[in-house]
Amino acid sequence: MIFQPSDVRQCLDKAREIYDLYKQQELCGGGWWRSTDGLRDLMAKYLGKDVRVEYLDMDKNSYMATYLAVDDPGTGKQWFEIYLLNGLTEHEERFALCKELFHVLLDDADCRISDVFGHLEEVAATFPVYDSNPNRAAAWEVLAQAAAMEFMFSYAEREAFLANAKANANGGPDYSEAAARFGVPQTMVEEYCSAGHMRFFHAYR
Repeated sequence: MIFQPSDVRQCLDKAREIYDLYKQQELCGGGWWRSTDGLRDLMAKYLGKDVRVEYLDMDKNSYMATYLAVDDPGTGKQWFEIYLLNGLTEHEERFALCKELFHVLLDDADCRISDVFGHLEEVAATFPVYDSNPNRAAAWEVLAQAAAMEFMFSYAEREAFLANAKANANGGPDYSEAAARFGVPQTMVEEYCSAGHMRFFHAYR
């Protein structure tokens, strides 16, 4: 997929900015396991983001969560609603929620979705294609995911994890150990520690 470098930079810079604030607010905020409750508290107290989380009873699929920006014309207030599928594993729920929270943090009217079905069609058509050029809303699905990963298991931490595995010569990285330590789905650890992802994000470290 083709991304605008400025969009990639904006997402990763926001993730690092939020992590710096998170470390100041949370007890042991510099630890491996980042609290999604702590992130929500930070957003409410310091950034004025009112986020409400609901759960949906649906068959599990590749779309584990979504969010809506709600404007009340009567009061002029805005809040955000995040919908998570019931039945996710702990790590899946943590990552899905973190990704949607970064959608809220990066909220841009140009990237909001009014046609959900059309958006899912765009994502399904463009995500598997290496050199596809998705619309901005679809592209920001991946960028919000990248921002969530930067917050939960940063490029610097992934780089150190891979370097340590290489130095120990223990037969390769223990992705399950990293997934358990950082509370991230193992599939995401493997994806973001892959040579291609590490090479791509090296320019934005």
